[in-house]
Amino acid sequence: MKKITNNEKNGILDWINQSLKKDNDVKNLLPINENDNNSFKNAFKNGILLCKIANISIRSTIFENEEKVRENFILFLNAAKSLGCNINGVTIQELLECDEQSVLLLVWEVIVVGLIKKIYSVEPSRFVSLLKDKETIKTYYELPPREILIRWVNFQLNRAWMERRIKNFNNDIKDSEVYTVLVRRITTKDAGVNIDALNEEDLEKRASMVLENADKIGCKRFLKPTDIVNGNSRLNFAFIANIFNTNLALPEIDLNNINKTIDENIITSTNVFNYSMIHSSNTNSMDSLFRNWINSLGICERYVYDLYLCTHDGVVLITLFNKIFPSLVDHERVVYPPFKSSRSREKLENCHYVVELSKRCGYNVSGINGVEIYNKGRRGTLRILNCLMKSYYSFQIDPNLKKDLNEMQIIQTINIILEKENKRQICGARFLISPDYNDFLAILDFINLIKPKTVNYSLVHYVKISSNDYKITDLVVSYCFKIGCNFYGNPLDFDNYREFDSTYLLFSLLTLYKIKQ
Repeated sequence: MKKITNNEKNGILDWINQSLKKDNDVKNLLPINENDNNSFKNAFKNGILLCKIANISIRSTIFENEEKVRENFILFLNAAKSLGCNINGVTIQELLECDEQSVLLLVWEVIVVGLIKKIYSVEPSRFVSLLKDKETIKTYYELPPREILIRWVNFQLNRAWMERRIKNFNNDIKDSEVYTVLVRRITTKDAGVNIDALNEEDLEKRASMVLENADKIGCKRFLKPTDIVNGNSRLNFAFIANIFNTNLALPEIDLNNINKTIDENIITSTNVFNYSMIHSSNTNSMDSLFRNWINSLGICERYVYDLYLCTHDGVVLITLFNKIFPSLVDHERVVYPPFKSSRSREKLENCHYVVELSKRCGYNVSGINGVEIYNKGRRGTLRILNCLMKSYYSFQIDPNLKKDLNEMQIIQTINIILEKENKRQICGARFLISPDYNDFLAILDFINLIKPKTVNYSLVHYVKISSNDYKITDLVVSYCFKIGCNFYGNPLDFDNYREFDSTYLLFSLLTLYKIKQ
C-alpha cells in the first residue's frame, strides 16, 4: 500500500469529520484536528471510530460497539478484510498504538471500497448514457471505477457545451475549470452554485471557489484548494466519486424502448438480459465473497473490481494457486502482463494452465476448459475459486490433510464439538439449503466456545423480538469479526441466501477454533 501523504491525511480526516459529525456515539471525539497529534490519538484510541467508518462503507458490517478497546480494533481489522481491503503489514498492535500510517492506510482502503461499491450500484436506466457504441450494460460492470468517473465527467461537460474533456484526475483538473462547470452542471439553479471561478486568474483562489460551490451541495469532502492545484490523483478520485454517488445527474432511460438511441449508445434487448444476470443478488453475493478474499490477501498488484474480467487472463487464479500451493506453479509457463495485445493468445494459455493446475490438485473441473475462463465464464471461474477457497481453509484447519474438507464434514466436526459441551447443534441438511434462526443460534454458541463471554445473549433476544433493521445474521458476522475470524462476506450476503456464504462462515470459524486449540 502506498504511503499516505500529509495532504491525503488531511483529506481523510476531513471526510471523517464531515461524515460522522452528527453521530452521537463519537461526537466527543470529533472534529479531529489535523495539526494535533493528540487529537488524532484520542479519536482513534478506543477503536469505536474505526468501527463507525467501516459501517459507513458497507451497512451492517459491524453490529455493535463496546468499550473494549482490543476487541474494537479486531472488529475493524476483520471487517476491513471482509470488505476486500488489503491489510497486509498492519497489525493489531499498530492500531492499539494509534500508529498514524497504519490507521490512515486502513481507513483509506475502507473509504475507497465504499465509494467503489456505490459506483457499481447505479441503476442501468441511469448509467446507459455513459456507454459507447456497441457496448452492453455488462460493459459498465467491467469498466474500472476511474474510467466510469472519467466518462461521467466528460458526459456532464458535453451536456454543458464545454469542449474540454479529461483523461486523468491530476493534470486535467488542476486549473479548476472542469470542476467549476461540473458542479454547476449537476445542480439546480436554486442551489446557489455559480461559475464565477472562471473569471478568477489565481488558481488557488479559483479552487477555493470550487470547494465553496461543492459545499453548497454537500460534497465538500477530501480536498483543499492546494490538492486541486497540485493534482493529487487519489484525493481527486475520491472527491469526484463522492459527487458521482450523491449527485448523479444522469437521465433515466426507459430500457424497454430497445430501439431508442441515447447519445449514440444503442440499447438492445441483449443489454437488458445482461443486466438481469449481473444485477441479481445471488451473483453479487458470491462474486463479492471471492473478490473480497482475493483483494484482502494482497497478492495481486491490481484491485479486483470485477471477478470475471480481472481473472480472465489467468494471472490472478495462478497467483492464488501459488499462494495456497507454494511449490505447484511452474512460473516459466506463466505469461505475466504486459501482454502483447488485449486479445492475446498468452492469456488463453494461462487459462489452460489454470485448468491443468486444478486437475493436479484433484478438483472436479469436468466440462471446464481455459476458453471458458478466458471468455469470463461465470460457471468455470466460480467452481475453481470455490475449490481454491476450500483448500485455503482446509490447510489452515489441518496442514496434513490429503483431501479438502467438504461442507458436511465441517458441519459434523462443529456439531461434535458442540455436543461435547451440551450445546444446540446445526441441522446439516437444512443448513445447506436454507439455515434458520436456530442454526445461527448454534453458530453463536460455537463462537462463544472459541472465545468465552463473547456473545451477549440478551442482545440476541433483542434482535429476535425487535423490528429494527438488524437481523441475527448481522450479529453472527459481527461476533465473527470480533473474535478474529477470517470471513470475507458481510451480513447483507445472507439477505439472499447462497450456500457458499454460510458454509464458508463455518469454514472460517472452524479454522479459528483449531488455531486456538
